[in-house]
Amino acid sequence: MRETSLSRWWRYRIFAIVLALVATLIAPALLVAASSNEQLPPYQPGRVLVTFKRGTSASTKAAVHQRLGAQLLRSIPQIDVDVVQVPAGSELAAVAAYKSDPAVEDAGLAVLGQFDAVRPTIPNDPRFGQQWYLEEIRAPQAWTLVGGSRIRPIVAVIDSGMHRPHEEFQAGQILLYRDFTICGTPPGPGCGLNDPVGHGTQVTGVIAATHNNRRGIAGVCPQCRMIVLSVDDDGGTDVDPAALADALVFAADRGAQIINGSWGIPYSSMTSGTFTALNRAMQYALSRGVLFVNSAGNDFDDPSSVPKWPQMTWAGHPQVLVVGATGPNRSLTPYTNRTYMSNGSPNPFRQVVDLGAPGGNCSPDPSQGILMPDNTGGYSATCGTSFAAPITAGVAGLVLASGICSSATCVKQRLISTADSVRGLAGAWPNGRFLNACRAVDRNNGLNCR
Repeated sequence: MRETSLSRWWRYRIFAIVLALVATLIAPALLVAASSNEQLPPYQPGRVLVTFKRGTSASTKAAVHQRLGAQLLRSIPQIDVDVVQVPAGSELAAVAAYKSDPAVEDAGLAVLGQFDAVRPTIPNDPRFGQQWYLEEIRAPQAWTLVGGSRIRPIVAVIDSGMHRPHEEFQAGQILLYRDFTICGTPPGPGCGLNDPVGHGTQVTGVIAATHNNRRGIAGVCPQCRMIVLSVDDDGGTDVDPAALADALVFAADRGAQIINGSWGIPYSSMTSGTFTALNRAMQYALSRGVLFVNSAGNDFDDPSSVPKWPQMTWAGHPQVLVVGATGPNRSLTPYTNRTYMSNGSPNPFRQVVDLGAPGGNCSPDPSQGILMPDNTGGYSATCGTSFAAPITAGVAGLVLASGICSSATCVKQRLISTADSVRGLAGAWPNGRFLNACRAVDRNNGLNCR
C-alpha cells in the first residue's frame, strides 16, 4: 500500500517537473502567439502582479513564489498584492501558473499606464518644423484636444488684403474677401485686393494656412473660417481710416466673432473727426459681441511713434485683447510695446498689454522670425507684434471651437487666465503672461498640457 502511494507521489512529482519544463520552453512561443493573435498592451517586461486571496500568510506567499521560481520585488501586504520578477518572455506562462494556484485570486502582466499629457497633432505640411512658434504656444497639443470639434469660428482680418491664389488659401477657409480701399479715377473701392505690401497675406496665413495639404506651413486655427478685408490706402502702404471704419462695421455685420487688427494710428496724426468716426465703428463692432485682438505695436525703441489708436483708447476693454511680441524661447523682443513703457514715451500715456505671444526676432537669420505665406505665392519670415496678434487670434478661435467659451469676454479671460507666467516677461506686462493654446482649450485645468 505504501509502495503504491510512493509510486503515485513520484508520478505526480515527475508530471509537475515536466509541466514546469514545458512551460519554460513554450512561454516565449505563447507570448509571440498571443501577441500575433491579440495585440498586448505595453507592459513591464518580466514583471507580474499577483493578487493573493485575503488573509494569505506571508509564508504561503513566499512558498508559491519559490515554487514558481519568481523573485519577489515588492509586497503590499495591506491588499495582499505582490510584484514579482520572472524571466523575460515567460510572463504569460507565469501568469497562468499563478492563477492555477489555490492561494492566488488573480495575476496579470504589469500593464503600463499613460500620463495624461496630450500627444501633439503633427500636420504633414513640410515646413511645419520651421514654425517654432507653434510649439512654444503648445498649438499641436491644442489641435489634438479640439480636433473633433464641428464648431467653426469666423475670424475677420482687417489688413492690406490677401494674395488670394496662394496655395495656403485653397481649402475653403476664406468665406469672404472684400476690398474697402478707395482709389482710382473716379475714386471708388475695389483696387486693393492684390495686397501690394503683403502684410495681410502674412496675417491671414498665420491664422488659417491649410493643414495637411503637404505644402508649406500650418495655420494656428484649422477650424477657423476667414473674412479678409482690405483697408490700405490708395498707395497700398498705409491704413485708410475711412476704409477701416467701414470694414469694422462690415465684419461685425457678417458674423465675425474675432477681428484681428495688426495696426495702429498715431494720435499725433489723427484729427478729431477721424477719432470720433473710428471710435463709433469700434463701439459698433464690440456691441455685436466681437473679440478685437490688437497688436501692441513695435515702438518701444521709437517712443516718438506712440501713443496710438486703438491701443490706448480701447485697451482694457473686456472684449479687446492687446498682444505683445516675444522671440524664440519666450524671450522679450526689444521692439514690442509694453504695459511698463519705461522708454521715454510721451506723458500722460497708458499702454496696456494683456499678454505676450511669438512675434519673432528681427534678425538676418530667418529661423528667428515668423514663417508665413507672402504675396509672391511663396513663404518668408519676418517679425513684429503684427504676427503675435493673429497667433493669439487663432488661439482665440480654438477656444471657441472647443466649446469652452461662446462669448468674447469669456475668450479674453480664458486666454489671460490660462497663460503661462514667464519670469523674463514680468517687467513688460502683468505676470509675464505668455499664450498657452493647450491650456486655453483644456477642460481639465491644464492637466493634459504638461
